Amino acid sequence: MRKTKKMSRWLALALAAVMAFPGSAWAATAGSWNQYQGDSTHSGVITEAPLTASAGTLADSSSNVTKITLDYSGSGWSGVDTSPVMETVDGTTYAYVVYNGRSNGGQLAQVNCATGAVKYLQISTSNSFQLSTPYLDTDSGRIYTAATTYYNLLSNSEFTTTDSWTCSSASITTGSTEEEAYVTIPAGGSVSQSFTVESGSSNSQLTSGLKLAEEGTSATVTYSLGSTTLATQEVTSAEDWTYVEEVGSSDISTAGDYTITVTVTGASVICDYVKYSTYTSGVVYTTRDMDQLYQVGAATYGGQINTPLTVSGNYLYFGTYSGSYYYYQIDLTNLDDPSACVKKYKGNSHFYWAGASVVDDTVYFGGDGGYLYQRSVSDFENTGTVTALSSAGVTPGNVRSSILVYGTDLYFTSQGGYLWKYSISDGSLIYANIGGTSTSTPTISENGYIYVGCYGSSVKGVKALAVSDFSANITSASDSTWKTIYTDDTSTIYGKVQASVIVYTSGNYDYVYFTTNTSDGAGYCYQVSKTRGTSSSRWSTSDSTYMLQGMASCGGYLTFGNDNNEFFIVNN
Repeated sequence: MRKTKKMSRWLALALAAVMAFPGSAWAATAGSWNQYQGDSTHSGVITEAPLTASAGTLADSSSNVTKITLDYSGSGWSGVDTSPVMETVDGTTYAYVVYNGRSNGGQLAQVNCATGAVKYLQISTSNSFQLSTPYLDTDSGRIYTAATTYYNLLSNSEFTTTDSWTCSSASITTGSTEEEAYVTIPAGGSVSQSFTVESGSSNSQLTSGLKLAEEGTSATVTYSLGSTTLATQEVTSAEDWTYVEEVGSSDISTAGDYTITVTVTGASVICDYVKYSTYTSGVVYTTRDMDQLYQVGAATYGGQINTPLTVSGNYLYFGTYSGSYYYYQIDLTNLDDPSACVKKYKGNSHFYWAGASVVDDTVYFGGDGGYLYQRSVSDFENTGTVTALSSAGVTPGNVRSSILVYGTDLYFTSQGGYLWKYSISDGSLIYANIGGTSTSTPTISENGYIYVGCYGSSVKGVKALAVSDFSANITSASDSTWKTIYTDDTSTIYGKVQASVIVYTSGNYDYVYFTTNTSDGAGYCYQVSKTRGTSSSRWSTSDSTYMLQGMASCGGYLTFGNDNNEFFIVNN
């Protein structure tokens, strides 16, 4: 099975309008993991001991694992692509997770970690990927979520029938399901399809999945809308899928007939799907009772909300993956005035998985194109600076990690294959070459190790670097200061860690927990020695499917999900 980004028809999201904030009859929270990587600094540090015993492979039916199939209907890819948030109330631990329930649309699930009982609330009517980790306000009992809803303009784009596309020297392979169908386009070949738009939209998106038909030279794939080039993508692997996601602000501005064409040069490629859609997004919240949605600020934010929702003080922060390139600040104390509670800043490019952190009066967040942004909390729209990471003399790639605050320094990664450290006190910037692509927010243990996930043709897995060894640029990924915690470079399916690592420290040992985003993905625990820097496997869950995001932990439980709408609870 190949992971593809399926989208379905957009319907209006109905939200309840209220003048006063709803309360909660639940008792005060005793412990929590209330936002991405646990807290507002994105530390990823566990304080309540999860399973650390050496247990080998944990079967789905073992005493240590509860596996729940979340509610869904219909066909196509779906599932969990966000990290959960968690809390313990009156001795019971609950996890909240956002996922795509196929025909059921975007869902927020509340899971009782002790009993496995689940409550559901629909946050979007669209069968589309939901990529924003929610925020749990444990004082008010509100759960804030971001939901993206799509309307497909390009239909029959899954190559399920040979007459869906006009082909030039291309070979369409059909299958009994959408996931089994694809088209092979040779060098010099192309496919095209026409569609009709009844009304224009300022927000549109092209998505596609590609890989080489066989290992060899690279290919260039160009997507065109009529005479307009939408995207050009290099494809270099027959093993890993390359995903194209290109947002345009005005490509479909008027009603009419349009044609999408996919052209290939250099080498044959397999094209798994092509989608062209319009979209909208919003932020909503509900209470622990999960009985109603309430709108936050503007009705829509003009693009996909793919970053985690981060809250510091009275403000909620997130960015959009759209032609507008906005990062938002929402005043949670003024939600009854949508025009006044929302401030926004236009960046240089998209924001994707790049969660913010706040230190004093400054908000920090990364962005596509390799930028570190600084904005004033008190004057978010007008005051701030931008640092281009290319000033360090390397090609950084996109920053698709959140910002970890550790002491007076910021840590984050970029897709060019670098771990970064930025000094808040003097503005200095240094990097360490990871050797593989990373979208993983760094985690620093009590024993002083920095952990990052990574993936690529030459390195896959989890690597570690001592904080004390990261005082200047580390230009080589093979530098002996790097420790390889987990890897499986000899396999074609294992090893890809796109998620952030979380860590628990006990004495001289760190226990690191992570998931793998592969066709046989699983959850893992590795023990790392402080004195030797060596690692050993403690346990893993049974092989499953793609696990894009990592784990959350609270009350001694670990929770995470996969693309099959399965939700895992690991306990002692």
